[in-house]
Amino acid sequence: MSAPASASRSPLRRNLLVGGVVLAIVVAYGWAWQVLNVRAKDMDQVVSGLYRDVAWMHAAAERAHSLRAQTEAVGAGPHEGSFAELMEHVRRDGTVAGTVTEVRAEPSGQARISIEAASLDDLVLWLATLESRYAVRVTGLMLERDAREGLASVHLTLEQQ
Repeated sequence: MSAPASASRSPLRRNLLVGGVVLAIVVAYGWAWQVLNVRAKDMDQVVSGLYRDVAWMHAAAERAHSLRAQTEAVGAGPHEGSFAELMEHVRRDGTVAGTVTEVRAEPSGQARISIEAASLDDLVLWLATLESRYAVRVTGLMLERDAREGLASVHLTLEQQ
């Protein structure tokens, strides 16, 4: 009698084992699906943010081109004095003068300028004026978009040609 009892338990154990394995596979699949779904949503948000940044950059580039065309008509005149004096003049009297936080003349003939929360339109116009009037060109630029539309913080390296 013990042989038939163990024979009846064997299919039951086998069914429980198969059911447990199937359940484990379904739970593991559901967990993996959830993790991948959360990661996909996070990546969608990152990509959306990058698309917004690109759209903002295109709009800023269009404004820069239009401002560049406006400043080409302005007459150029050489600046009398040293490059350091010109940079100090820029700090006090430029279009973005109120937003200039630092002007540092380097011995190499370059100047490093930090500008906080400046209007991009004013900044591009100012840079175009420096180039056309004083033969100053940008050799380094780091631009950080401000939370407010149309404003940015900029760290520039300028040199006179």
